[in-house]
Amino acid sequence: MDQATKDVAMYQAPNMAELLNFPQDTERAVRLRNNKRRHRQRKREYVDDLERRLLKAHADGIQATKEVQAAARRVVWENSRLRQILHDQGLSTDAIDSLIHKDGPYMPNAPPPRKADTQPASHHVRYHGSWFLMNWDMLV
Repeated sequence: MDQATKDVAMYQAPNMAELLNFPQDTERAVRLRNNKRRHRQRKREYVDDLERRLLKAHADGIQATKEVQAAARRVVWENSRLRQILHDQGLSTDAIDSLIHKDGPYMPNAPPPRKADTQPASHHVRYHGSWFLMNWDMLV
């Protein structure tokens, strides 16, 4: 086969069905390529957003931990100061400890114990120009 025949054979038109589908295939390929590009962009943005949110949550957690630690240090200082005040008033360390633990061990979710001999919470309330003593426990 001579060179001219080879060149013609290389550039021979495909069958008619291929020629008719070529623009559609090109449009489809362009559309698919654009869809893939947009998908990759959305995925990058999503991952970036997740990374930002993770960093913020981590920073917020560190800040909350610092605040809790500061509050715990304040409570320890206040407890130490209150013990010192009670000691200065003449109570021994054993007496202070017995007062603190007389209602039983500390239970974080239990309501504070109420003494039987204490008066119920009450408050003076003004109603239509007159003052009344209101017992708040009756309202609960």
